Amino acid sequence: AIKLYRQNLRQLASRNAFQDVKLLHLIYGLKQSEPIHYFQWALIERMINTIKPDQVLFHYTYEPQGVYWEKLKTKVHVVKVPPFEFYGIAHLRHYAHKADVVRLLALYEMGGLYLDIDTLVFKSFDDLFSVGRLILGVQRLPGSVEPFGLGNAVILAPQNNGGIHAWLRSYMYFRGKAKKHWDEHSVRLPLKLLRRREDVKVLDTHAFFEIDWDEADLFFDCDKAALVKARVAGAYSQHLCETFCMSNLLADFKVEGPANKSFLAGMILEN
Repeated sequence: AIKLYRQNLRQLASRNAFQDVKLLHLIYGLKQSEPIHYFQWALIERMINTIKPDQVLFHYTYEPQGVYWEKLKTKVHVVKVPPFEFYGIAHLRHYAHKADVVRLLALYEMGGLYLDIDTLVFKSFDDLFSVGRLILGVQRLPGSVEPFGLGNAVILAPQNNGGIHAWLRSYMYFRGKAKKHWDEHSVRLPLKLLRRREDVKVLDTHAFFEIDWDEADLFFDCDKAALVKARVAGAYSQHLCETFCMSNLLADFKVEGPANKSFLAGMILEN
């Protein structure tokens, strides 16, 4: 099934509308049909308004639902991902690991910028698009100065990049079933595999991952808005780590921005 998806990507890449343009790739709905929540819609709108891509490609297996999907789908080109369990010999049981492979295939075949949909974008990526290399940002464990891995929530790559090809090939050794190997191929292995390649550019943590999952509450704390603003100043984007703060996101951003002065509320209401 994944071969059909890859063939579809190649056909898209061969069309004039998708050649030599700035592409933004988003992935959602590989597990089941779910609604697009208000906060997700607001973040995606901010991505589109700030990055100004020529095309937004929205990859899904199960079409999203809800009023915010209806608003969004007129602005994106849908790319359907057939249900699949294997990539080569790698058995991908969890939808998160499937999404890891889907983003790499999309970038290898088409090039462009991939963002997790829980990414808050601050400024244009145009200077990164012009680099012509695979671009990744360092992630560090809380309290550590040493790199833990290269995050895959933000990836920018030209078409047919050798680093992406090597990353995909590494899935022949995939062992993500065990908890201790959960992020091995998505974060830890890329640090060892890619950081010294000439076709890869590695940015410091500040570029995309200044605030890590253990500090996610800062986004919702009205008293820490100035601190968060200072920390992310100059960054391209900030991954919000929704897995660790989904309850806050759903509580604060049900329909519209909350009437508070948290950093995230301010950013979303800017839209």
